[in-house]
Amino acid sequence: MRIRYLSKREIKKLIKRLKDEWGIEAKPERVKAVSLKKGELLIGGPTLLMLDDLLVPFLGEAELVERLPKVVIDMGAVPYVTRGANVMRPGIVEVRGNVDRGRLVSVVDEKFGKALAVGLWEVEPDEFQRMKKGVVVKNLHYVGDEFWEAAKELNVL
Repeated sequence: MRIRYLSKREIKKLIKRLKDEWGIEAKPERVKAVSLKKGELLIGGPTLLMLDDLLVPFLGEAELVERLPKVVIDMGAVPYVTRGANVMRPGIVEVRGNVDRGRLVSVVDEKFGKALAVGLWEVEPDEFQRMKKGVVVKNLHYVGDEFWEAAKELNVL
């Protein structure tokens, strides 16, 4: 795990993206970037993940995660999703909110409604209705992954 601080230029870009993509008026002065295998954990404004060029809310940021459409999964799918598996069509009980291919979604369990993962919706909405099997959500971040563990180690959670 390598830790660095974002430059003023990088922080300005981050502030612009937060406003444009999330409608958030954040003005972080110092942002710590923790480099991990899959991307960076950004700490200092809202806690986020930078995966390639995709800005993903950290699961501990309930306010941001709540803004995402929800994919409700059955309890049988929970252990798989919390080990990093993609969300498959048979495990989906309900979809709340508007989804399109390439849209970030939160994955919640049907019993408690707790956010377990954040992923990328992979199919067109009409295709989803016809599907019986296959990947619907690519799992990007889940409870217990390397970002989650790094945040625990750095006392972000």
